Amino acid sequence: MGAAAANRVIKEITKEFAKQVIKRLPQKALTKTVYYPIIKQIAKWIGIKLTKESFAKGLGKVIPVLGGAISGVVTFATFRPSAKRLQHKLQENMPLFTEHS
Repeated sequence: MGAAAANRVIKEITKEFAKQVIKRLPQKALTKTVYYPIIKQIAKWIGIKLTKESFAKGLGKVIPVLGGAISGVVTFATFRPSAKRLQHKLQENMPLFTEHS
């Protein structure tokens, strides 16, 4: 069904996207966005000094994790229907095993 190929593509895209985020995000005006001051305040409460560069690096590490989650969903979504079809075919072709179970 192409799940392996889709997973490879997702992995490569997220890896490249993470590299670009790390490079370009510190150049943006993050202080004027809605989410950056909130995240910075939360980090301050925890005791972490958050800079634009550290924020970009952190986000760059989160992106591949999200890509992995997406890849897992793609694998599950393509594998489950095939596994169900196989299960039904096996039950049709091997009635002795389903009667005694």
